[in-house]
Amino acid sequence: MPHPVHRQISLLLLTLASGSLYAAECLVPGAHGEEVDAWLPYRVSAENPFTATADRLSGQAQGTLTLDGNVQLRHGSTELRTDQAQLNTQTLRVSSAGQTSIRTPDLQVSAENFDAELNSDQLLVEQASFELPNADHYLRGEAERLEYTDAGTLDMDGASLTSCPPGATFWDLRASSIQINNATDTGTARDVRFEVGGVPLLYLPWLSWPLSDQRKSGFLYPRLASSDNRGLELNLPWYWNIKPNFDATITSRLMSKRGLQLRNEFRYLGPRSKWTVNYDVVNDRSYGDVRQQFELKQSGRPWPGWQTEIQVGNVSDSTYLEDLSENAEIANVTHIDRRIDVRFSRRRINTLLRLQSYQTLDTSLAESDRPYRRLPQLLVAGSLWDPTGPLELRLDSELVKLERDDSIETVRLDLRPRLTYEHFRRWGYFSAAATLAHTRYWLDNATDSQSTRPERTVPILSFDSGVKLRRRNADGSTATLEPRAFYLFVPRVDQDELPVFDSGLNDFSFDQLFRENRFSGRDRIGDANQLSLALRSRHTSAEGREIWRYGVGSSFYFDSRKVGLDDETSELTRSDIVAEAVYSGLRNWQTRATAQLSPDTGELSRSGLDLRYRKGATLINLGHRLDRGRFEQLDLSFARNLNTDIALLGRWQYSLDDDRHIERFLGFAWDNCCWALRGGARHYLSGGETYQNAFSLEIIFKGLGGLGNSVGRQFERAILGYKDPY
Repeated sequence: MPHPVHRQISLLLLTLASGSLYAAECLVPGAHGEEVDAWLPYRVSAENPFTATADRLSGQAQGTLTLDGNVQLRHGSTELRTDQAQLNTQTLRVSSAGQTSIRTPDLQVSAENFDAELNSDQLLVEQASFELPNADHYLRGEAERLEYTDAGTLDMDGASLTSCPPGATFWDLRASSIQINNATDTGTARDVRFEVGGVPLLYLPWLSWPLSDQRKSGFLYPRLASSDNRGLELNLPWYWNIKPNFDATITSRLMSKRGLQLRNEFRYLGPRSKWTVNYDVVNDRSYGDVRQQFELKQSGRPWPGWQTEIQVGNVSDSTYLEDLSENAEIANVTHIDRRIDVRFSRRRINTLLRLQSYQTLDTSLAESDRPYRRLPQLLVAGSLWDPTGPLELRLDSELVKLERDDSIETVRLDLRPRLTYEHFRRWGYFSAAATLAHTRYWLDNATDSQSTRPERTVPILSFDSGVKLRRRNADGSTATLEPRAFYLFVPRVDQDELPVFDSGLNDFSFDQLFRENRFSGRDRIGDANQLSLALRSRHTSAEGREIWRYGVGSSFYFDSRKVGLDDETSELTRSDIVAEAVYSGLRNWQTRATAQLSPDTGELSRSGLDLRYRKGATLINLGHRLDRGRFEQLDLSFARNLNTDIALLGRWQYSLDDDRHIERFLGFAWDNCCWALRGGARHYLSGGETYQNAFSLEIIFKGLGGLGNSVGRQFERAILGYKDPY
């Protein structure tokens, strides 16, 4: 007969620092006159203690103990609570009756009947409910049979799984068997039935997913979309983790108007380079033929000082991107770049070898308006002489073969030695540069009136100086005043006989005031006798935060400029006035403004105004752009959390000169603890002529891994400053 004891008798098996052992004050049959050490489990120690508490205790100290009432067993980081339990003191095997719960760092289990070995972290339970509290996303479920092993593997039969809280189960994954492997952060299931709101939506014979953000083969989140070009579409991406440095994403894209498209992305990360290969193919029933897209990207550092970059793309037809691309910006491109770059840097010499061509998508472009191929182009720039002191001799050179169908072609050599003098102090600087630009052509397909070996030599002389005046205010803030003067002299050299291969007129801007050539490329060097004056100012707080900055400047021409791309001549004596200002003095707000206006009439030729607000997850962007004679546009975008679950996003882009919308976009994101739903609708101008409509919808089931970023990328493109949380 068990001896009655007082409530909350405690059995404590714990090795103290002194090495002595203490048992609870209770009467245990068979324990009198025996050494307590004899019935301790051999794995119990000060580092791995065992304690047991209960209202009543009976049994054999060296065998099986019966614990009744408020039973609590602890061994290391494992804790078991129940009303009644049988404990084998030699193996720490526990069998319980009644409602029982057990907690480990990785698992919480509740069941009516328990059979567990606390000393080995083994567990076998029937009709159990469980929680995985330490996963990246909370998971819980139920199982007809649950077994937990020493290896950290949870095997379940007749199980269900969800990340939704009790009483609010939106989705369930039900399967004949589920395995949770904490060692590999992997979940697998067989005979899977996926239910939403209790309604079965999908059956899969097998499913695997990552338990964390680690890469793992499996399905990613599906996405629904609709557009005028493609109709209703369903995107089902599958991620394949081939090797730690090699993976693939294969997406089945079913479009009601065009058919099934397979989209394949392969990524490889080598010890000194990374590669990406994209290949998409569709038998387009609307187009009436097979259509394909291929893209190869590479970047690497094969040896010290060497860099490589490859970007090669191709589409099967000129309207492929317009019909099938989800990115409106990409859909409107006119050329696909194909380029291979090899760079080498050693000491102060930088070298670039480039092979570059294009695929022209806009077939309406005349051949004379298409870019030239560079096959090849060699650029070498660096310091030739740099003694101690302010002087330095540099060289900038190019050798390129320019090709285009039915056009004049050439090999062009451009050499530009440059001698510079620089003198810097904390309060200001002065620099001077003298450049001799020599260019020679070897022309093919030239007209009879053209020389096949034209050349040009142009000296360039420039002086640049600036002063930085600083004032510290009484509140600790700092204000600066920074005047700058830049003088440029380039004599007029007749260049009318030189063809134009890759030169164009640079957009006028604040930075253009201090450049030595108003043309891009190397076919034209603008004549100049001009002085550019500018004034900048900055104001920073005592903590170093910029409050505002502004700049204003203009160029004064002492001679008319006669070198142009055609036969134009400029008689202006002064450039437009350019100004820019940024104000960040209000918390969460920033304002930026740029302006270019005529000094004679005061009329704006170009301007830009941006107002930005950011506080937490709330974003507001308001912009205005003016380029007189070309466009005037308004741009408004925002992202706003309506409450803790729902966010609204949108963009409105409007052409004031054409009085029409360019893009209207409205999106939403609904997010709670176990799932998220995101979608958007777009009405946008395609190709500058017709409007297109597009819709997308993406559902994310948290805890099943994968990256829901298709809709997120649309949000990022539409809203400046928005970052996709997935």
